[in-house]
Amino acid sequence: MGVMTWLRQQGGARNDAAQAAQVARLAYQAERRARSAADTDEGDGLDFASAIRSHQVWKKQLAEVVAGEDHPGFDLATVRRDDCCDLGRWMRGSGSYRYRGRAVFRELFGTHAAFHQSAAEVLMLHGEGDDQLARALMDRGLFALNSVRVQGLLAQLFFEAEDSAARLLLANKVVPS
Repeated sequence: MGVMTWLRQQGGARNDAAQAAQVARLAYQAERRARSAADTDEGDGLDFASAIRSHQVWKKQLAEVVAGEDHPGFDLATVRRDDCCDLGRWMRGSGSYRYRGRAVFRELFGTHAAFHQSAAEVLMLHGEGDDQLARALMDRGLFALNSVRVQGLLAQLFFEAEDSAARLLLANKVVPS
């Protein structure tokens, strides 16, 4: 499933169609650029398309847990932590080293942490037997909103990093006289 399809399916996107459309456009453009780039490490260790796919798989597994399937690693303590997934490890490692001065990175950091808190809330509701409310949070609640925001901020960070790299290349380009 592509980024555009996934974003259209998100419940949070129904709450603010204009914002969701903008996020979808950014994500689609970033995924296209990431796929066409010769160097997939443009984000200094973070492959945007891979991060999107990883996020999709993780959300799918959480939905399966709420539906009654067993997935190791989806215990409340682990899900609540924002450093137990690939994106969280990158943000606390090489991503922080390179991008911590950028406002979009700081916003992504906070939104990603909020995403994990809302995922923990989904698991708590499931544990209490309220699967209907857990699914509602996943489909159109805070979890869905945070998920869409993480996707959009990742796209924005990717574009900013790409633009910075392009500016640096242009600044260092020797123009024949």
